[in-house]
Amino acid sequence: MYAYEPALVTAAALLGVGTYSLLLYFLRVPALAEERAADKLRELGAGQKADPIDRIVLSVAKPLSKLVFLESFSERRLAATLAAAEMDFTPRMYIGVSIASALPVMLLAIPAYFIMPAAIVLVVIATMLQIVHHYDKAAKAARRRRDAIEDELPRFVRQISEQLMRSRDIHTIFELYRGSAGPLLSGQIDIALADMKSGGMERALERFDLRVGSPLLSNVVRGLLGVLRGDTGLVYFEQLARDFKQIEISRLKEEAGRRPGRIRRYSLLMLFCFLALFFVVFAIQIVANLSEMFS
Repeated sequence: MYAYEPALVTAAALLGVGTYSLLLYFLRVPALAEERAADKLRELGAGQKADPIDRIVLSVAKPLSKLVFLESFSERRLAATLAAAEMDFTPRMYIGVSIASALPVMLLAIPAYFIMPAAIVLVVIATMLQIVHHYDKAAKAARRRRDAIEDELPRFVRQISEQLMRSRDIHTIFELYRGSAGPLLSGQIDIALADMKSGGMERALERFDLRVGSPLLSNVVRGLLGVLRGDTGLVYFEQLARDFKQIEISRLKEEAGRRPGRIRRYSLLMLFCFLALFFVVFAIQIVANLSEMFS
């Protein structure tokens, strides 16, 4: 029976992978690779300690960034995305880092030329895919942060609507909500409160809107600016609270509609693991019985 131990170990490993994947999904654990990549980009952009490979990428990206051409609109849009993702890169430098990160893949073209020249085409395709993959990290990080903030906006708007019946002090409304806000929105509110103390209220709200880059938050800021300019804001925020409630319900329905597909994928993986375990044990028993019959 010892000869079949690797098969049993393989079947058990497959079963463990399936169980682990299901637990990750139901516990809503985020993609670790994406989180680490986004965190590393933020550290690099903030000038924090980087490992030797990252330093090489940055040293190569600096001259490459000078060769990057961007239209003004594209540059502003990428700058807003980087700000929303809290990555302290200029748009040109970020593109330079994306290109520099693909250089190891590009260098594979040298051995490919001597071994199989036709494989250079595959190397070029892999290089382009690597550049696009790295370039999309900022957008994905910004989207995750924006979605987390937007999930809180219905509650935030209800709080604003209730507080406007008592006071029109925007600074007090932000102070009251900060304690119950999530970590991302709480951090943005802290920055907005600091801006309110150091500068004008309108400018602080506009900067708050630009940092997050959410069209839903833009509606909230528009109403708050109206309050600062003399509008009561009660009707506006009551209607906005109803609209946000409908958006929240539609998002929950959309998420519920996506879950069956995800569950089906993990269920198939679990089924494969169980079948593999069953057939391996079944095959072991058959082989053992056959060997006893013919021995």
